[in-house]
Amino acid sequence: MGNGATTTYTYHPQNLRLTNLTTSGNIQNLSYQYDAVGNVKTITDTKRSQVSTFNYDDLNRMTSFNLSGAAPEAHTWSYNAIGNITQHVVNGAPQNYTYDPFRLHAVTAVGTSTYVYDANGNMTNRAGAIMVYDEENRLSQMTETNGTVTTYTYDGAGQRAKKVVTSGGNTTTTLYVGNYFEKVTQTGDITKYYYFGSQRVAVKQSGTLFYLHTDPLGSISVTTNQSGRRRARSPTCRSAKSAPARVMSRRITRSQVNGLKRRMDCCIMGHGITMRKLGALSSQTISSRTFTTRNR
Repeated sequence: MGNGATTTYTYHPQNLRLTNLTTSGNIQNLSYQYDAVGNVKTITDTKRSQVSTFNYDDLNRMTSFNLSGAAPEAHTWSYNAIGNITQHVVNGAPQNYTYDPFRLHAVTAVGTSTYVYDANGNMTNRAGAIMVYDEENRLSQMTETNGTVTTYTYDGAGQRAKKVVTSGGNTTTTLYVGNYFEKVTQTGDITKYYYFGSQRVAVKQSGTLFYLHTDPLGSISVTTNQSGRRRARSPTCRSAKSAPARVMSRRITRSQVNGLKRRMDCCIMGHGITMRKLGALSSQTISSRTFTTRNR
């Protein structure tokens, strides 16, 4: 990194699975253990004094996730015959999943929250929030139950170009230039992103530069300032929040330092719609179809 921080990856000499990830200056120190078929069993975060433990069924689907430390968590998952999650228990509180009988992977209810889809399979109602799509099935507007309205505009390449949020009589407009530049027109705040190849490595916000440190999934886990001091831990999606059964049940190898590609990441359809925005339905998609970041 430009601030002198160095990340070191250590691999098992025989199977080349990642066993340790450290960043100088005691920024991060992560250790990995695997089961016999290569699923991640434990992740030890020495810096935060936390241990994540994962268990799987015979089909390598995650069945439980436990996090120790100052803020412990416990999750379990159950599945039906075609692999859909039927129940997710969070710290003892169960949430049951219901599916459309004609679209077998389309969730229609999670607990007391219900979901509705249009004829193209796009989610149009999420627990009362209304979603509208353009002719290319891209999310163009979301009206939340609190009255907040967010509209999205895309450029000719299908990338998000503008976001307008209206809430409580106030309107905020954000302009985007690819994945490199954002500007909030009301305040003039500018955010610039810097890349090494396809990996985002730094961000400049209001004139201040920060460096981004990732976990083996490529998610930003820690940021440091220009002096190399740890600034914050990024609020990225936890594995338990982002389709966990499809996330960690793969090997982390030398060729996957920034890999372990999630089938579902923190962004939906490649347009930066976050899991936080989607709420309880974080283990599925906002569509009953399968999307990649190249879908339009």
